[in-house]
Amino acid sequence: MDSQLARIYELKLQLLHLGYHGFQVDAMIRETIGAATPEEVGPEKRRQLIESLEKYAYFAIKARRGGGDMRRRPGGPY
Repeated sequence: MDSQLARIYELKLQLLHLGYHGFQVDAMIRETIGAATPEEVGPEKRRQLIESLEKYAYFAIKARRGGGDMRRRPGGPY
């Protein structure tokens, strides 16, 4: 398995552990690369998929910690 595929499957497992459902991760993959599996596309699409999945993972980690811009700000409009 090449390094891009290994990273994609590592990120997929991370997203599952962070609380996403398998069908949600599969939808992220299809939406990003236009194919059901990363094996169906070339290196550039796989790179885009890695970037996208990393962003989802970052978001999930940040949401779990309750940090950053995701919290209500005292005195703010929300």
